[in-house]
Amino acid sequence: MRVLLLLVVTLLVAGVLASPAKKKTEHKKAIREKKQHVPVAFEENGPAEQEEETADDEEEETAAEDADDEEEAEDEETEVNKPRTNPCAHHVCGEGRTCAVNELDLPYCKCAESCVKQTHAMTEVCSSHNNTYPTECHLYRQRCLCENESPECATPKNKHEHVEYRGKCVAIKECLPFEMADFPTRMREWLFNSMKFRTERNDLAEEYLPLEMEALKKPQLRLANSAIWKFCDLDQTGDRKVSRHELIKLKAPLVRLEHCISPFLDNCDVDGDHYITLSEWGACLQLEEEQIIDKCKRYHEQQIDHNWVF
Repeated sequence: MRVLLLLVVTLLVAGVLASPAKKKTEHKKAIREKKQHVPVAFEENGPAEQEEETADDEEEETAAEDADDEEEAEDEETEVNKPRTNPCAHHVCGEGRTCAVNELDLPYCKCAESCVKQTHAMTEVCSSHNNTYPTECHLYRQRCLCENESPECATPKNKHEHVEYRGKCVAIKECLPFEMADFPTRMREWLFNSMKFRTERNDLAEEYLPLEMEALKKPQLRLANSAIWKFCDLDQTGDRKVSRHELIKLKAPLVRLEHCISPFLDNCDVDGDHYITLSEWGACLQLEEEQIIDKCKRYHEQQIDHNWVF
């Protein structure tokens, strides 16, 4: 019984002693919660100083907004005053044509209004219709006008006119049948010697050197390789066919020396589509079909890698 009484007294004393501590803890907690709802500035500086700091904050915020507005206005003004890009700046048109802009502000090519008149004989060209023009521009402007059925077109057949050779038109003697029969052989030899001569002068494009080296090691390939080289070299657009315009590079220097070159190349275009394919080129030079391999893609890719201009 005494033990029980002693235990009750002990618990009562502990409760009395603990009650102030509990109240003190609860009071501190309430103060902390109250502080959470009171701005820090009021706790540290008081109402007057808090009002001053609030005003400063508002001024800073207003200044920042004004700066943003000014920056946006400057950007808009810069956009308005920015020089307008010419749609024709990177739109390339061929000889005898010029770039114009349509109603959608898009570039397109139209026939040139005129061509610069040249008096130098070196600028003259002879057309496939045996017409002498002051420049290539004059010839291809006439072709453009005829393609568009313009009243300025001299004759409808001029829509297929192209440069035959450079210089004033002269009388070219007729290529006789026996001369034409012998011409492919002479052409094959000329192509090989031309490739070899360019190599000796370090004038052969680097990507074609393996063709020349292979031709020297394997005599049976020397004529085929030189033919492949010339075809790839003429095919400036890399579309695996040589246009009449691309043939100028080959034909122009030879016309006055080789009167059979023009009819020979005309005969190479078997289907008459104004293009010569690699197979037509090989057949025209009387080469075996299996000897003519399309290697142009590889060489054109190498030219692009070397940043060469066609």
